[in-house]
Amino acid sequence: ELITNPVVHPLEAANLSIVSVEMEGIPVPGESGVLQVQVNNTGANAAMFTICYGDVCSDNFSSTVATVNGHGNATYPLEVPSFRSGRISVNLTIFRDGHSVS
Repeated sequence: ELITNPVVHPLEAANLSIVSVEMEGIPVPGESGVLQVQVNNTGANAAMFTICYGDVCSDNFSSTVATVNGHGNATYPLEVPSFRSGRISVNLTIFRDGHSVS
């Protein structure tokens, strides 16, 4: 989706989504590695979140925020101790008031 005129939603809670997942090097099943996960926030409020590959999750991160200049984008590392065979799938979980909401 291409957005030519970013919209900031200051009265809405943070709206996070994963934009891309890049691998440092070539993933080999059974080997460790680092995924670089780019996260986009269209809201003007920050949120605490984690990113997970299977049952391997990051520590909590605090998102960037959207401004009048555009959406908040940042890249976060996820260290994976052992890749599985198959497609790499990463999930994002947002926390509000100490509870996961997505």
